[in-house]
Amino acid sequence: MEQRPIIKHLSNKPKETLVKPKLESNTYDHDFGDIGGGVHSFNFELINKSDNNIIIISAKAGCGCTNPEYEQYKILATDEVTTLIAKYDTNYGGKRSTGNFNKSITVTYNFEAIHNNKMLTPAQKHLTEQKLVLHIKGKVI
Repeated sequence: MEQRPIIKHLSNKPKETLVKPKLESNTYDHDFGDIGGGVHSFNFELINKSDNNIIIISAKAGCGCTNPEYEQYKILATDEVTTLIAKYDTNYGGKRSTGNFNKSITVTYNFEAIHNNKMLTPAQKHLTEQKLVLHIKGKVI
């Protein structure tokens, strides 16, 4: 598929008219249900639905018990898929947690051409930067 030009002059475009990258997931929420102790994993499939290459900048969990495993700075072509593994550790910090949990992972991404353009300021790059939030939940018994 031919890539379309993204943005020629970021500083001259009103924010609402900017073309923005689009990353989707096969699912945005996963319920582990009732689980025992240990590390539990779920694979989220992330798909580039933009007309241009995008780059995964980061994936951050809301706390230390949740760990996203992914390829940082992964470049995805249109319709390309990558996997983010969400790991939840019921024994994080040496103490076993019990009860319900609800955790999130925030994936930050942008167009590759904008993220890697050294002529643009961080503020200009931020105009098209997007976030995708994934959720995991369950109950430790």
